[in-house]
Amino acid sequence: MATQTGENGNIGKILTSLAREAVEIYIKDGKTITVSDKNPIFKRKVGVFVTIRKRDQLRGCI
Repeated sequence: MATQTGENGNIGKILTSLAREAVEIYIKDGKTITVSDKNPIFKRKVGVFVTIRKRDQLRGCI
């Protein structure tokens, strides 16, 4: 697994935390979160891959 450093590492941690929070809230409450689009990072078009695990077992991938 590649290690992220510097600003990109911080952005990666922030986005990972945000994605985790969004999925947890949607699964728990059926609600979506609102994110400020003032940060230019949210205007970039990028691909993502999400692995969902429950009790350390694969539950799905998005």
